[in-house]
Amino acid sequence: MIVVTMTDCPPALRGDLSKWLLEINTGVYVGQVSARVRDRLWERITQNIKSGRAAMVFDAPNEQGMDFRIHNTSWEIVDLDGLRLVRRPVRQTMTAADEGAEAAEGFSKAAAFRRQSRIAAARARNGVSGNKWRKGCRPDCTVVDIETTGLDPLQHAIIEIAALRVRDFRETEAVSLLVRNSAPLPEAITALTGITGSQLAEEGLPIEEALKRFTAFIGNDVLLFHNAPFDLAFLNRQLALAGLGKLERKTMDTCMLARKALLKVTDYRLSTLATHFGIPQTICHRALPDCKTTLEVYRKIAQTE
Repeated sequence: MIVVTMTDCPPALRGDLSKWLLEINTGVYVGQVSARVRDRLWERITQNIKSGRAAMVFDAPNEQGMDFRIHNTSWEIVDLDGLRLVRRPVRQTMTAADEGAEAAEGFSKAAAFRRQSRIAAARARNGVSGNKWRKGCRPDCTVVDIETTGLDPLQHAIIEIAALRVRDFRETEAVSLLVRNSAPLPEAITALTGITGSQLAEEGLPIEEALKRFTAFIGNDVLLFHNAPFDLAFLNRQLALAGLGKLERKTMDTCMLARKALLKVTDYRLSTLATHFGIPQTICHRALPDCKTTLEVYRKIAQTE
């Protein structure tokens, strides 16, 4: 199921959408289409809506059961520990530090406490011990992380891919690949990751070659991510465009495992979990160091009673 809302929709675009979706009100469309058709419809919308605004909500295999896209609006999509949220524009009087704090806060502490209490009560009612979920942890897997130019796999690009082979909970081999990107690298991404446009131009591989090396390295392993839906959305889109097929295999997610196992943390960001477990972090927002941190968090979770 998808729902699309738009303002100032051109007649030609309205006609295209009506071929696939039902218009239940002016500028509001609903329907059931494949992921391929959904993505093509969104591309059609963003290319033709001009100054109008658009939003799309659709089913997705994540904790929320849905995902969304927005276009031509000052609101923005943010990722909070595996949850996709839409943030309202902050007040102009806010400082940069205030904006960062507001984005990171997400939900109130009271809401987090109520959620944790409900989880604990459900476990008690069902006779589920806090460590039952550990049976799902596997000693052999490959940890994967990517860095991107933004949050939307349709509009943004992968700039780094890393994978860490794990056997018996121990790192055995790693691969780290920079990815060449034709579009200018945003300054905010360089500030966040330390990766520069010139570095990508000199050391980066074409996305097709990087994906071939990546898929050859991971083989048929179970994959471990932190916030798997985000990474998989980017990887599967690029793999499909390169004609290499999607990553259809078992995956594990330290974000989801932590949500089941840990009740006394403020949020489930990788940095927060690392701090909670006393794991040192010297480099953040680079793919291979984040893989190593994810593995350390995974080890701690696997040992948690």
